[in-house]
Amino acid sequence: MAQEDARRPNPLTRLLRFFVTTPTGRFALGALALLLAAVVARAYWVEHTRPAEEVRRQDVGALLDAAQEALTAWSDGRAEGAPPFPDNTPWTPAALECGREAAVSPGEAAHPTWSALQVRFEGPGRYQVRFTSDPKALTWELIARTDSDCDGIYEVFRRSGGLGIAGLTARPPQVDNPGE
Repeated sequence: MAQEDARRPNPLTRLLRFFVTTPTGRFALGALALLLAAVVARAYWVEHTRPAEEVRRQDVGALLDAAQEALTAWSDGRAEGAPPFPDNTPWTPAALECGREAAVSPGEAAHPTWSALQVRFEGPGRYQVRFTSDPKALTWELIARTDSDCDGIYEVFRRSGGLGIAGLTARPPQVDNPGE
């Protein structure tokens, strides 16, 4: 009896033999390999294609947050009688083709407001950015927009706020026409 147990393969060996020697086992092994390949391909696709848009959105969010911090510093350090906010800017870059990246010219990047807000335009991007303020109403707004699907409707990111007794205020970022 002990000799029979010694010749009998352990369960792992029997399972491996099943996968290698039987048609059902080979089919199951092939299906498992295809499933694994599909999971790896999906992970690669998610990592290398989709994040580009997410990165661009994170960049816009970071721009909106950083500009608000710089605006607070600018407002706190301004001289007596100086305007409450930097000057309004035109859309930067001036032209943006749908679905294409556009570079900001050195002249556009040199606008005094972008310097005051510590905005650096590094490389081409798919967003136009603009800062506006109303010194009488003591309000400001930083806007970034894009038309990634070329339908003439912009996806618009906004950060706005005002200046009051407690200092500079900011509302949470808003998105108009998400996914456009």
